[in-house]
Amino acid sequence: MNSFVGQSSKKIGQLFQQSNQLHIKGQLESAREGYLQVIKAQPKHFDALHLLGVLYCQLKDYGCAIDYVSRALQLTSNPVFYYSLGVAYQESGQLDAAERSYLSALKGRPKYPEALYNLGNIKRAKKNNQEALVYFDQALLLKADYADAYYNRGNALKDLGEYASAVQSFESATALNKAFAPAYLNKGLAQKEMGHYELALESYTNALRVNPGYSDAYSNMGILYTELKLWAQAMQSFNEALNLNPNHAQALWNKSLLLLLHGNFKDGFALYGARWREEVMISPVLSSTNPWITSSMFGSPNSAEPENSTGVVHQPICQRLLIWAEQGVGDEVMFAALLPRACVLASKILVQVDERLIPLFRRSFPDYEFLPKGQVIAESNYDQHMPMGQLAEIFCQNQDAFKTIPAGYLLSDTTRRSQIKEQIPLKQKPTIGISWRSKNDKKGRDRSISALDLVGALCLNSSGGFALDRFNFINLQYGATQEELQIVRETLGIEVLSYADIDNFSDIDGLATLIDACDAVVSIDNSTVHLAGALNRATYVLLPFSADWRWGLSSERSYWYKSLFLYRQSNPGEWASPLFALQADLLKNYG
Repeated sequence: MNSFVGQSSKKIGQLFQQSNQLHIKGQLESAREGYLQVIKAQPKHFDALHLLGVLYCQLKDYGCAIDYVSRALQLTSNPVFYYSLGVAYQESGQLDAAERSYLSALKGRPKYPEALYNLGNIKRAKKNNQEALVYFDQALLLKADYADAYYNRGNALKDLGEYASAVQSFESATALNKAFAPAYLNKGLAQKEMGHYELALESYTNALRVNPGYSDAYSNMGILYTELKLWAQAMQSFNEALNLNPNHAQALWNKSLLLLLHGNFKDGFALYGARWREEVMISPVLSSTNPWITSSMFGSPNSAEPENSTGVVHQPICQRLLIWAEQGVGDEVMFAALLPRACVLASKILVQVDERLIPLFRRSFPDYEFLPKGQVIAESNYDQHMPMGQLAEIFCQNQDAFKTIPAGYLLSDTTRRSQIKEQIPLKQKPTIGISWRSKNDKKGRDRSISALDLVGALCLNSSGGFALDRFNFINLQYGATQEELQIVRETLGIEVLSYADIDNFSDIDGLATLIDACDAVVSIDNSTVHLAGALNRATYVLLPFSADWRWGLSSERSYWYKSLFLYRQSNPGEWASPLFALQADLLKNYG
């Protein structure tokens, strides 16, 4: 295009229209040059300034986008310009500025459904789904055929746990847009949470019908098949997702867990590093410029491979190694079983763990230095680093590797244990510690049971009544328990004793001592189980229908902990059968 500096307003207008047409056709570079010429010729041409900002937003150059739209707004307070500025701020992650821009747009145009919709998306990004719903509903009042608004309204409802209403919103979205694959997918996710597995599978299938290359649908189909114990279909679904997208983090991660569940530790741990991909990221990653020792990290920065992949390390990899905590307290306790083997990796070992575990770990592993998780450690204090779960990837390549895990690798405070036994008013009968609830975000509901159902099952006698004096019960459950234990007391006439001097959540060393003061532990799958197993305390574990990979497929014993006995649901949500078997074994050993 020729320079139009000094030309008539008519020619500048023609150039602007030509540039706009190029913009609409997607010829962004030519359009950009045209807009710039218009602005050079007429610096206060606010439409050119605005559309150039919109174009830069399309190019993901959000700084230039914000600059040009802001210049346009200095010339005129156009609601559309405020909306475009909001989009640029939102895309660049500046949510507060985006929110202010959309609100300014609404001042000039109160009936602006797109601005209301994006405000709803900002509230969702800020984890404020209730306010998001208000904006989505306002947008839909103005634009009843707004499929995207129905879709994200459904997402907000799903995040709030209002699954039935979420399904309705997703159905409204797909009624308006029958090719809306993500709406079919997320409808299936909501249906799965409701336990409507066949309907969820149908929704995933519909997502693939309208988009056969939708790797997310295959991946979530694999997760559903895993939870239904349809192993072959699950693996096929994960592989379909990976055929479409070899770097699909969710599919890699869940395929890893499925392989580990089946005892294929070599191949499972080879994919276990997918947990650090941004799309999965199950816990924070240590930020460090020092090399990361890794055996399966995909594209990890500054990685340093172990000497081989067989699980046998013949010489230290570095002088000073930092091992940092990952996932939850239960995982830290479980992977700590492999800390004694880490001595072959380096001459000096530093370990970061949850601060609540430090007294217990220092007593149990006196040769290592323990520091609080999250504490900034100078990089000059270590040469290389690795997450704690990497120990399993290096040392546990087959089932035999678990056989050398020592029984009782954690040591409780024996003095404190004696004091507890003296202070708790126990009768001359077996003392059973109980825990019944998990706070796991994804699987806690499936794992948990009510305290009333658990205690009632353990005390049930052959006539259908309750044997009130069968056991001493000790409360090992973390979190608020008073109301549940009061229900147990009022309904069954059974007292579950709590030790007031120990907070089961914040004082984990105290909880370990309390566990060690019991004759046995009965618990669902939570961190209490890991502590009890690591202390080598006899522990009877209730597992949901689709149990975590670490418990294997069907075994009644744990390869991580020698003192655990496993009782599995035969059907989702049905605890009667495992409780009956558990009670029979508990009575045989302690009745």
